[in-house]
Amino acid sequence: MKLSRNQKLVIGAATLWTTCYPFIFLLVWLAMFATIFFTAAARRESPLALWSVLVCFMPFHLMTLALAMALTLFYWAHIIKNNAMSDALRIIFGVAIFWFGYLAMPIYFPVAVWRDETPQWARPSAPLAPSADAAS
Repeated sequence: MKLSRNQKLVIGAATLWTTCYPFIFLLVWLAMFATIFFTAAARRESPLALWSVLVCFMPFHLMTLALAMALTLFYWAHIIKNNAMSDALRIIFGVAIFWFGYLAMPIYFPVAVWRDETPQWARPSAPLAPSADAAS
């Protein structure tokens, strides 16, 4: 599958974002949660601000999840069409992207998507020819 440089940059940025996003979301959510609850507990108010911030943040969160699903489908399609990579690595990356997408996508991207040619170590090895001694 041939991709232009701009397409590779967009896919790389999306991959980087979906890899970093869970950590950013967790930090922002914990900071927001602690700040709002401690402020509400000090004033003995209802933590309504927490829910309003979560409702505003939810569309952004859902768009990021949709992006992660689209990236998963892209990477699977790329793995299926990538005949330059050995079958064993294609299977390993396909399963890894299914189970550990946030970890496997950033590894597969520089190995198979960013490069114009598959690295030598990832290519299928040539079949071994039978030796003359084995035939006799």
